[in-house]
Amino acid sequence: MERQRTVDGKANRIMVVAAIQNDRNRIRQLLGAEYALSISTNIVSGLDMARRLPDIDLMLVVGPLNDMTECELLGAIQQSPAIFPLPVIFVAEAASSGEVASALQLGAADYIAGACTDEVLLARIRSCLAVKALIESLETCIAELTETQELHMRLFRMASHDLKSPLNNIRIAEGILRLAATERGEVAHALDTIGLMVDNMSDIISNFLDMMEVQTGKLELTIKPVNLRDVQTNVVNQYRFAAKKKNICLELGATDGWVLADPQRLVQALANLVSNAIKFSLNDSKVTVSSAQQNGCGVIIVADEGPGIPSFERDNLFKEYGRLSTRPTGGESSSGLGLWIVKQLMYAQNGSVGAEFPENGGSRFWISLPECSPDTHHGFDNVRAERAGLFPAKKQEAISALAQGSSDDSAGDR
Repeated sequence: MERQRTVDGKANRIMVVAAIQNDRNRIRQLLGAEYALSISTNIVSGLDMARRLPDIDLMLVVGPLNDMTECELLGAIQQSPAIFPLPVIFVAEAASSGEVASALQLGAADYIAGACTDEVLLARIRSCLAVKALIESLETCIAELTETQELHMRLFRMASHDLKSPLNNIRIAEGILRLAATERGEVAHALDTIGLMVDNMSDIISNFLDMMEVQTGKLELTIKPVNLRDVQTNVVNQYRFAAKKKNICLELGATDGWVLADPQRLVQALANLVSNAIKFSLNDSKVTVSSAQQNGCGVIIVADEGPGIPSFERDNLFKEYGRLSTRPTGGESSSGLGLWIVKQLMYAQNGSVGAEFPENGGSRFWISLPECSPDTHHGFDNVRAERAGLFPAKKQEAISALAQGSSDDSAGDR
């Protein structure tokens, strides 16, 4: 009979360990025609053969073990990168339920205790090999998908770079033309439109890059003590010109406290909230950025006097591509990713995010992080961020005094 073949044409090879001659003869007769067999009389030599032969698909241990316990064998396999994970099936006429349970808990693929017919043993072996083949197929698929995802990320970065270069050139040209066209109103209006379009395109590219980093697990963080005053001052200074163009008063409130965070990513998260507040606020209104320390938690709040969010749409906040009926008041872009990115950034830093909408109008978005002292050493430098949902929201009771009503952590973006 021809040996069973795997999908790549390679015969399944089984490492058989059997101390008793009759057991070895039985296995040869039962499996020899269907599988390639390597046979050993003891565990030590069987493990050595498995390490030297690169194509072992299964270890079958028949009868009593003469030089190693089941637990020791499974531990030796787990500590051998050359053969781990190698599925092991134990076949023993006498084994207690405790021995069977212990072996299975430690990673045995199967344990056949008591009398076993050839048909049952063969079916168990086939089933184990089928599961192994399925796992290997899934691992191959995952590896290929990961490689494709990384290729997409590289291509997206290249395309983004190629897009940003002409955008920067357009921005420079717009500035030069503006200096030369101060007396012509229609030209100044056209240049305003060009500047707005460049800003919109830059925001879209940055948001999509951030989304790709989060989704591909490439978001790296350096967690350390961060001064909230520095973060808030940085962001407010960044957006003073954007606020001035709409005659919006961008006000800096309380700025005390230190939190554990990645400083760059915290600035990015807060900048998203401030940018949103300006985008959705009417001309001649006010946006306030303030912070407070509450019960071991540092909270930054961005309050605006915009139209707020209708109650029936609030579940779409912080969702990927969450679209709402409220639109930017000055023609700015809205990709539907900004608040989703804020949520990912905050959860990755073991923080939380939420919003409330006062009855008299406006919005109050907050981000929260663990409080610390300037000299805190936490031991989490250079960590890889996980996607939101793997970390619970932190210290909701500390935030409740600042954001009552609708602080929904699980609720995208304006």
